[in-house]
Amino acid sequence: MCYCSTQYSQSTTTNGGINFDTATPVLAKGFVIWSGQSGAACDPAAYAIYGGSTSVPFTSNSFTLISFGTIYPFLSRQSAQTVVFPSNSIQYQRYLVRFNVTAGSTCSYMEISEFQLLTPSDPYITYAAAYPTITSLSYGGSPA
Repeated sequence: MCYCSTQYSQSTTTNGGINFDTATPVLAKGFVIWSGQSGAACDPAAYAIYGGSTSVPFTSNSFTLISFGTIYPFLSRQSAQTVVFPSNSIQYQRYLVRFNVTAGSTCSYMEISEFQLLTPSDPYITYAAAYPTITSLSYGGSPA
């Protein structure tokens, strides 16, 4: 479900994204991302997701790359795209998600409505349903 009245806009597309901790280590197998209210040119078109322990500062370059790739075009405003990376086998408690490319050159920022981490028990990846609890959230930063 998208609570699409919320919007996150990143004024720069270089290493823009989301940083968060989960209550306990979780095995990330994918994510769901919802497009923002702005035009398609502002949608993220690529991602990289990193994992680490909570002892690693968000500004560190000691995170492990879990997956990277393309986010396909959204069908409409505030619609969802699911990205799955089934090969990840390591649980992390701290995550960095970077959106380094937007879908169009006419937008000077990246915008999303919502982001949801998927675990093996999520229905989006053909299992039953349970979502990790996010205990802290911040924006920006990047592994060098």
